[in-house]
Amino acid sequence: MEEVERITDDIKIKDSNTTEDSELMKEWETYMHDFVPEDMSTIVIEPRQEVSFYEDVGDDSIYIRGAYFVGSTTGKNKFIDFFVVDPAGKVIFSKRKSEEGIFRFNTTLPGTYAFVFSNMKERRGIKDVTIAIHTPGNDIEDQQFNSQEEAANGKSEEVDVADDQDIKSIRTFLKGIFQDLRSISMETKFSSYRQHTHNEAVEENNQYNLYMVIFESIFFMAICFAQVYYIKNFLENKRVI
Repeated sequence: MEEVERITDDIKIKDSNTTEDSELMKEWETYMHDFVPEDMSTIVIEPRQEVSFYEDVGDDSIYIRGAYFVGSTTGKNKFIDFFVVDPAGKVIFSKRKSEEGIFRFNTTLPGTYAFVFSNMKERRGIKDVTIAIHTPGNDIEDQQFNSQEEAANGKSEEVDVADDQDIKSIRTFLKGIFQDLRSISMETKFSSYRQHTHNEAVEENNQYNLYMVIFESIFFMAICFAQVYYIKNFLENKRVI
């Protein structure tokens, strides 16, 4: 995580994703239902600051997917600008003024891709941003599973104690369960953090409403006492007259 060159002249950049919030879940179910992030990080972005993540990609084209959301902020809104910059310095994906988003693309150039979060348009608000990303080929657990599977295949060739097709079916079934469990685990973690930040926002809003109710009650009681005092003095003065 390092600061990158600021993207200040972004008016001409056309957003790649203009999905409304009501369609975000539909997009997730369509393109991200089997999404298992290899990494999920939370960063704090100060006002007038840009922060980025970097991912190195080889010569072979890969399909990169990810999601992000703003958990909390000290400002009036949770809007953040998000850009993906390829190794040539070209913005290939952008989404501005959004609280959350989904990104997906195929790499076309080898080198380092930058995932940039820009808070340059915010003067006071500090934002807490969480990003989850997955790049094929960098999954250590899948590599371990595949290496174990290859080792088991080698042993099965040496000792013919069961039908190879049956063993292959069982391994495929177990691998599917393994991937499903990882997917559920990461999705639960992602949802849990979002729920936690939402609960914090609701609690903060409830405290604000409580203070306003107390203030309004005190103000209303003060008006009532003032009215009673005025009417009492008015009646006393009338009797004297």
